[in-house]
Amino acid sequence: TSLVRKHFDKMGRARFAAIVAAPLLDVNGEVVGVIESTRDISHRILLEEELKATESQLQQFMDLAPVAAFVKNAKGQYLEVNPAACSLYGKPKHEILGRTDLEILDRDTAESFRDEDRQVLKSKEPLQTEEHVSIDGRSQYLSATRFPVVGVNGDVTAVGGLLRDVTALREAQAELHRTQEYMTNVANHSPMIIVTLDMAGNILSFNPGAEASIGHQSSDVIVQSVAVFFPDAEERRELQKRVFRDGSVRDHETHLVRKDGSKVPVSMTVSQLKDDQGQTVGTVTIAKDISARRTLLNQVLQSERMAAVGRLAAGV
Repeated sequence: TSLVRKHFDKMGRARFAAIVAAPLLDVNGEVVGVIESTRDISHRILLEEELKATESQLQQFMDLAPVAAFVKNAKGQYLEVNPAACSLYGKPKHEILGRTDLEILDRDTAESFRDEDRQVLKSKEPLQTEEHVSIDGRSQYLSATRFPVVGVNGDVTAVGGLLRDVTALREAQAELHRTQEYMTNVANHSPMIIVTLDMAGNILSFNPGAEASIGHQSSDVIVQSVAVFFPDAEERRELQKRVFRDGSVRDHETHLVRKDGSKVPVSMTVSQLKDDQGQTVGTVTIAKDISARRTLLNQVLQSERMAAVGRLAAGV
């Protein structure tokens, strides 16, 4: 008979003893006593409890991790997958364990995964990748981290990995890139003056329309103060105050100084620039050269004055 008995030592610490007992028989086979052996197994019991706690924590990590986690042996067979991995692959756990990528994924994706697993097994180093794959008929971008799993003898016996679906992020980045290209295209082909400034009034962008109207090249004025284009410094300061107070100023007519020193009449709208947190980071100015409009208006006024003089002369 054997049993494990728990007791506490003088310090109040839990101790464990393995007790083995057997009957002591005489020559006639009669029980005349008991042979008992007691051995302190406290260290082994404590190690087993620590191992159970560690295994429980590891299982909780696997079950609750928001990213797909897996472990494969050197042959590429899945030894463990978490719920997030099952969701990513679109298969229940029992259809994944013991199988290879070729058995559960399309060939291109499976061969890509296997190549990366082999790199980890060979290099014995972690590997981070990002790739565009097809899983369960869905096109996805995955950010992957693979790492070697080392056995007790120091050899790499398996590959562990974490897969994070970054499809939404990559699609958002692609859409942002398309939008930026579109806005850049609009700015580059617009005849309007389009200038962006930082909070200090320094030029961040200067489109071709601004180059044509004002005469400066973009490379000459970037990070320079926009104040050099305003003949009236006080007017510019007041305009800036109105923009930061009201959010924007529309159809403000003024003059800008060209590179050759001449002045060009413009009608401008100035608005605050905000970042994705809603914080003001600068201003954007869209202005139109109204020289032709001013000339036409002057011609109309001149014609009206001449007509008025004619009417007066006819009435004399």
